[in-house]
Amino acid sequence: WLRGGLIWGGSAAGGFGGGWPAMWVDPGGSLRQGLDAAEEYAAEGHLKPVFFDGAIYAGDPGFAFYPITYLWRSTPIVWIGLALAAGAFALRRAPLESRARRFVAVSLLIYALGYMLFMNLGAKKFDRYLLPSYLPLDVIAGLGWGAALLWARQVAIRRGTLRYLPLAAAALVAAQAALALPTFPYYLTYYNPLMGGSSRAPQVMMIGWGEGADVAGRYLDAKPAAAALTVASGYTNGPLSYFFRGRTLPITFWHEADYAVLFAQDWQRQLPSRKSIAYFQHLTPEAVITLDGLDYAHIYDLRGAPLPPYVTGWRMAGDGAPGDEVIRLVTFQLPAAPVQPGEMVRAVFYLVNQGPITTNLNVLVRVVGHDGAEIARAEGWPWGAATRGWQTGVVWPDGHDLAIPAGTPPGYY
Repeated sequence: WLRGGLIWGGSAAGGFGGGWPAMWVDPGGSLRQGLDAAEEYAAEGHLKPVFFDGAIYAGDPGFAFYPITYLWRSTPIVWIGLALAAGAFALRRAPLESRARRFVAVSLLIYALGYMLFMNLGAKKFDRYLLPSYLPLDVIAGLGWGAALLWARQVAIRRGTLRYLPLAAAALVAAQAALALPTFPYYLTYYNPLMGGSSRAPQVMMIGWGEGADVAGRYLDAKPAAAALTVASGYTNGPLSYFFRGRTLPITFWHEADYAVLFAQDWQRQLPSRKSIAYFQHLTPEAVITLDGLDYAHIYDLRGAPLPPYVTGWRMAGDGAPGDEVIRLVTFQLPAAPVQPGEMVRAVFYLVNQGPITTNLNVLVRVVGHDGAEIARAEGWPWGAATRGWQTGVVWPDGHDLAIPAGTPPGYY
């Protein structure tokens, strides 16, 4: 046990240190930073909302998240193999008849389910975090299919049909491959057909980890004077920018872009805001990137597109020419998920000054009900910045933390 632990532990530590260059420079600080981030994510959940099972969650999507995502990401072949393994284990059939192999199967199962349980304790959940559980469950499923083939071999010997057994084994491998290969090269577009496949997946699973961003990037990069274009998307420094030579911006700043690319999970999570998504729903996309029957990306030409109705401005006497806007609200970020009583809510407003400002202006944010009754407020300089020092035309974020009283009744505010 000690020797095995040292071999596996040493291999893991060597791979970890050798494959992560930060460990070569500051091993202690790198480990501490990683552990601190892991603790924060486990306790606080997602910085952005997550979509799961038809709902948007600002925090933990619940204990059912990983079991359900496993069902969606595994295959019918694995499901059947796991059932066969359970039967072979109960009946002590080969290859699960010996104590050593049964111990291996139980160990793999404990590891896979234990890892799933451990990951469920954290508030931040994505389906890819469960990857370490897939391989051991696949091995167990392989043992189940092995038991079925050994039983079939005994039957074939009695009936004189042994020559067909290799074909059955090959058909099994081909069936598993046939589920994955049609999704090439975007294997993450696979969803279990027994759960509804890609047609039903958008109602349950959060769709997309960058698939199709390369196609969108190449599409935009093929445009005349592409290097001078500005594109806003959820993958500012991600897969889209690797294939597009122009300037990229976060999707929050789409109002400054020539084009915007909205991905499937932007629609599901209502990012950057519900009103922004409602605005794009009224525009006609120039192109739609479809993979495995799902629309993964919508490309919008924003040149000449009208501003949405929530873009508003303030005019103040003595600042700018008469009738000119001095400060314009171009977009905002509010929680996409329902807010709970007693929760602290952060509202971020993105402001642009249209001209010189001679006064340090204050911002007052109020949360009111339909009857006009105020339940929360925040006040101060725009995120502590003196407005007289603002540069013209630069977007300034202004964040406010609003404490919602514990006894607030449900409703729209």
